[in-house]
Amino acid sequence: MGDGERTRRSIVMLALAASCVYGLLEGCHGDGTISVKIPGDDPPKISSFTNTPVSPRQGEIVVFQIGASDDQGLDSLILQFGDSTLTRFVRRTQKHFSGSATHTYTTTGDFTASLTVYDKHGQTDSRSLSLTVRTVDLLMPFQKRINVRERFYSNQLKVND
Repeated sequence: MGDGERTRRSIVMLALAASCVYGLLEGCHGDGTISVKIPGDDPPKISSFTNTPVSPRQGEIVVFQIGASDDQGLDSLILQFGDSTLTRFVRRTQKHFSGSATHTYTTTGDFTASLTVYDKHGQTDSRSLSLTVRTVDLLMPFQKRINVRERFYSNQLKVND
């Protein structure tokens, strides 16, 4: 490094230090370090991540609504459904993404669906949803009660396997 380069670096460091002393620069730390934020390099943001129905039944189609954005363009979105399956959306230059994905859970239980959004710099944002997949009702009540001489009869439709 030549003398000219050292001089330029010294001037930049003095300007940054003076900015910290006079409160003109955010990101000044007491240990003498400075955090500099480059404009336009914010991490991606997930604006919405929901599922419908909230508590699905086994075999029912679940719709996941997704909204995400990044000031420099999204690289990819990965949605993991929590049952060892995933889907990936790739939008290399798109700044805003709004869309949906569908999934059918074949087993019952508690699942955590997670969405991770990546920008072209490798920065991420993540969100998770917890959902409980219920069993299919084998007895669907069509609770028609008839009052005959103070006796109540309850009819239920039974579904045989």
